[in-house]
Amino acid sequence: MLPLEKFNSISKLFLLSGISLIPISILELYYGRYFSSYILIEDSYHGLVDAITILLVALFLRVVHKRSKRFPMGLYNLENLIVIGSSLLILYYSVDALIQSLSSKSSVPIWASGLTIANALITGSIYIAERKYSWLLLVKNDIAHAKLDIMMEGVSSAGLVIDNYYVSLGIVIAIVAFILKESLKTMKEAILSLVGANCESEFGERVEAMLRGFGIDVRKVYVRRLGSFYSIYIIFGVPSFTPIIEVYKIKKKIQRIVSTLDNVVMTDIRTVPIKIINYDTVPPVGKVNEADRTGRGSSSLANGRE
Repeated sequence: MLPLEKFNSISKLFLLSGISLIPISILELYYGRYFSSYILIEDSYHGLVDAITILLVALFLRVVHKRSKRFPMGLYNLENLIVIGSSLLILYYSVDALIQSLSSKSSVPIWASGLTIANALITGSIYIAERKYSWLLLVKNDIAHAKLDIMMEGVSSAGLVIDNYYVSLGIVIAIVAFILKESLKTMKEAILSLVGANCESEFGERVEAMLRGFGIDVRKVYVRRLGSFYSIYIIFGVPSFTPIIEVYKIKKKIQRIVSTLDNVVMTDIRTVPIKIINYDTVPPVGKVNEADRTGRGSSSLANGRE
């Protein structure tokens, strides 16, 4: 894992990002209900989902470096439960707003589009600030999400300015579809994390390829999600005659390699012995048979002499 100082810096960045999204999302929700603008309502739900997710990551970035006698598994499970609960709540309100938008028309003043533009500017500022840490996997994923958010905010602003029923309805459907996709993906990962299922993802393949690149005989890599982070279980093979000290060195080498990954909070490493046949000391099949025949002949001759 990364040094504590870097985690604190990234945690502060996520914390400020989440806090900055909440006020504008609340304003969008208020004026969306006031003007019956479902574009503003859906955009506010989207902003609240992002804010909750970012704040959770910020808080748990501070937890992962705290030393304790037991691994704080309950804290990661709590994150999963919060994610599932908030996702279900946002999904309910999003679908409800979509249903209501089908049977109602709204008249929204042009200045209301400034709310979505302000949201886009805040998201753009977050995007620029996060580029400094773009080498970090967590931040890299959030940067990709921020690009989509900026695009959605731009479309929402255009829809408010045009103020056409069908255009507005299309934008609301697009935002709900986006929220639905993100929420279901997040809920799936949270549920798999709660039940402790092996996460078949590119991350495990990346870890395995990285270790093989260092000449380590990796037999299997199991990956489990722990909230926003990963727990990995690595099995590597060594010849059965390998000294214990060499096995220990390989294990420490794996730990150093894995520690460079920013989102791994727990690593378990096991080894399995591999039986190596030294073919240089085993005679060819023909010679073995000849030796057997010679042995049997000598034995018979000896018995005959007796």
